[in-house]
Amino acid sequence: KNEEETKINEVSEDIIQLYSYDYYDHPASAGTGQYLNDVRVERIELPVDIDADFVIPIKGDSMEPDYHDGDLVFIQTSVDLNNGVIGVFNYDGDAYIKQLVIDKEQAYLHSLNPAYKDMPITPETDFRIIGEVVDLYREG
Repeated sequence: KNEEETKINEVSEDIIQLYSYDYYDHPASAGTGQYLNDVRVERIELPVDIDADFVIPIKGDSMEPDYHDGDLVFIQTSVDLNNGVIGVFNYDGDAYIKQLVIDKEQAYLHSLNPAYKDMPITPETDFRIIGEVVDLYREG
């Protein structure tokens, strides 16, 4: 009988706690831009507990080496972000994950990958802050 009890205990330790998040199956572009409106919200279960409002996948390589194509990022919605923060932004109707840079002369969205040009934020730009990237999850 003792053997059976031991086995039950061993099994229960292998259970992974999953946490549920709102998931927009609509990547934030780390590159060309993706639209984030009118997107169906799904639920996704992940084995990490992060204080975030929703999760979106990354598409593209403009935020490498820190963020890779296929990574999931946790977003805390926010209307204002400080200089240097990585966030998700609506830029001329498309959603991007970029670093917000604000200096004396100008503000722009910056890619960590030097192959991509900065995206200037001007009074003419249709620009909204969607939220801050608070964490990321990579499969494997």
